[in-house]
This record gives sequence, structure tokens and C-alpha cells, in this order.
Amino acid sequence: MTEAALIKAHDETTFNRAVPATYYLDELRRREAEHAEAAAYKLASASHDLAKSVYRLTIINTALAGLAAVVAIAALLLR
Repeated sequence: MTEAALIKAHDETTFNRAVPATYYLDELRRREAEHAEAAAYKLASASHDLAKSVYRLTIINTALAGLAAVVAIAALLLR
């Protein structure tokens, strides 16, 4: 059932109380929670990937800084 159909069914049950009106509202809330959970998982995954990239770049930057220090010391000694 689509969300629009659930809303329509909810509106129709205000006249017919065979099914509790909260049934449709609960279903809409459950679906909304599912969508929010999927979005949160996607965001967490992207954040984790970004953290891994930052870690790799930090390692590369540290290695290049060490190399620059070695070159600077060698330049001072070879003068």
C-alpha cells in the first residue's frame, strides 16, 4: 500500500470504525522510521568512508613532512 493509500484509508476509517484509526497512523510512522534508519545508515557509511580517506591523507602528509625534514637536514649538511 502506498503512503497516499494509507492516508486515504485512514480518512475513510473515521466514518467506519471496523479497523482502528491508529492502525494506519502506526503504519505510516513505521515506514517513516524505516526511511530515517536507511538515511542514517547511508550517512554513517559515507562518514566512515570520509574518515578512512582523511586517515590515509594524514599518513601521506606525515610521510611527506618527514621527507621534507630529511631533505632540509641533508641540504644543511651538504653546504
